[in-house]
Amino acid sequence: MEFYAPKDRKLESGEEIDVVYKVNGENQLIPHIILFAENEYYGWSDTIAVLPGIIDKHLYKVEEYAETKTRFIQSDEFKGFNSNISNIDLARYVLPQYLTFNRELKLEVERRKPKN
Repeated sequence: MEFYAPKDRKLESGEEIDVVYKVNGENQLIPHIILFAENEYYGWSDTIAVLPGIIDKHLYKVEEYAETKTRFIQSDEFKGFNSNISNIDLARYVLPQYLTFNRELKLEVERRKPKN
């Protein structure tokens, strides 16, 4: 997943950003309205484009838990109804993808960590 957001200024809650997802090996650009509070959380809450009627509140909470460590706590909340899939089945479907993304995010953040 990649984010495209303004680079010349601070990101503000309520702005539209583009997120690139890999879906079946193909890049898919999906706009989201960002939820953002500096040093607290970021995410989005909007309708899933391919599942009209279901809103996904996707949030990363940022939590400092040691002097030099930060924890990202990812959560998803599916609300609404779509006759093609239940919210619990959707959660079961996306869980492995989120686990992979979270592992890759951790590796990337650690790779970029300044060396002492």
